[in-house]
Amino acid sequence: MTASAVRLAIVHDRLTVFGGAERLVLALQRIWPRADLFASVVDDALVADAGFANVRTTYLQHLPAAGRLGRASLPLHPHAFGRLELDGYDAVISSSAFFAKCIRPSAGVPHLSICYTPPRFLWDFRDTHLTERSGRVERAAISLISPALRRADLRGARGVDQWITNSSYTADAVARHYGETAVVIAPPVDVERYEPAVTRGGYLLAIARLDPYKRIDRAIEASAQLGIPLKVIGDGADAARLRAISGREVELLGWVEEAAKFELVRGALALVAPQVEDFGIAMVEALAAGVPVVAPAAGGALDIVESGRTGVLYDPEDPGALVNAIRQVEQLDVVPEDLHAASLRFSEPAFANAMREVVDATIARSPAR
Repeated sequence: MTASAVRLAIVHDRLTVFGGAERLVLALQRIWPRADLFASVVDDALVADAGFANVRTTYLQHLPAAGRLGRASLPLHPHAFGRLELDGYDAVISSSAFFAKCIRPSAGVPHLSICYTPPRFLWDFRDTHLTERSGRVERAAISLISPALRRADLRGARGVDQWITNSSYTADAVARHYGETAVVIAPPVDVERYEPAVTRGGYLLAIARLDPYKRIDRAIEASAQLGIPLKVIGDGADAARLRAISGREVELLGWVEEAAKFELVRGALALVAPQVEDFGIAMVEALAAGVPVVAPAAGGALDIVESGRTGVLYDPEDPGALVNAIRQVEQLDVVPEDLHAASLRFSEPAFANAMREVVDATIARSPAR
């Protein structure tokens, strides 16, 4: 069955911000341009600007201030996704870090779930991604509703016929929490637009949303200790604290236009990514630009960085390891063209081919066939 002939529905958690998951959904719509796209709530301006097509929503969209409810609406999401009418499709793909997997396709219609991570606030109590920005009342509410939401999440997981994850790290989490095996398909990165740098730059670069769990403070400390300038692309709740601990060698640039980011990446000595990421698109972009990566030997970096060749991986539990890793990457004999070549396996064509194969195979073995 050709991609154009497949009747497909894509169900995404929410379309209110534009990040890596939303870029992946756009890539899915380029593979299957006639696919219907469902989301719990949407921001109409974002949908129009990004170019999402055939968009439909759950009943949550019609609640007052639906787009501003944010995390407060999470307890309603399993029910809202379960109420979607998903008739007449050959397959349904959920795109989820929360509860889009709680859909209920028609009997015989296979459900493929692209899982970016099992919901951290339910399953990974060491990770404060959600709760560190919450007040005392909100943390108490999360604690109160978590048992019911875990049960809903597990019910949704039992309805998945084929799991797809962005990295081996996430596949391990799916096995640990849901007892399921996932196919790893890396998300698409626009690596073709990068040309490898001719010479290495003289500054370190970090690209991240400025929240405490991203650990940009560690990059700032390493920069100060080594006396190497650091440029940081990103903004967020931790910006004021990071600015207060930054010396003159650190530039907090906020979010920058894509063209400016392109030049900043190409001009760096190395990309420093101190947080353990589920995948890490910025790492792939750095390699595409011929720039090595310094990252923890954990998470998505294990799928992206070959330590000693395309970057340096370090022990995230060792307080001095980041500084030592940056010293090592300074001495690394980098061939920019080789780094760019290493990034090509994360291209959009590679993603599209892998997704078509998995969707076709899942449809072919479904009971309805």
